[in-house]
Amino acid sequence: EEMASIGFRLRRAYRKLRWRMLRGGPGRVPRILTVPTANGLLSFSNMALPNGNLVFNSALVERCESPEELASVMAHEIAHLAAGHHMRLQSEMNAVSIESLVATVAGLAAGIATNNSSISQAAMIGSPAAAQSMMLDSMRKKESQADQLAIHYLAKSGFDPSNMVHFLKHLLAEQRNV
Repeated sequence: EEMASIGFRLRRAYRKLRWRMLRGGPGRVPRILTVPTANGLLSFSNMALPNGNLVFNSALVERCESPEELASVMAHEIAHLAAGHHMRLQSEMNAVSIESLVATVAGLAAGIATNNSSISQAAMIGSPAAAQSMMLDSMRKKESQADQLAIHYLAKSGFDPSNMVHFLKHLLAEQRNV
């Protein structure tokens, strides 16, 4: 019953916002899917799928205090799709994995050639850590770009972008209280 209520709320807001997002956004509003959460905990956030659809976490949807806040969440995820972040992330992950593997093998070879196990150990620890750091940096940049695009889409669609700021502050306050 709770999921039906969340689904109804999301669909109602989605219908209300759809034409405005189409007018001011990237020209396409994707289909949406709602995923339930255990005990209202945010097990994961919303996400844009490579097939162009959006997945909304039901607990996050419930935290939206207005259709405008929901529009800001939708605009952020639509921005990820419009910017092709899902496609770039996959290719970046592949490239970083290959670079990490090459660095690890080179470090192992150097350790064997010099008979210095510290070099091999450093390569085995350092290469994956460097790869993870590069991916986190890339993901932060994508989130920042999605926020900037979302603000643009909201403003162009006639929504007040400050609702996005309000919603994010609300979430941050909740996370600090947990």
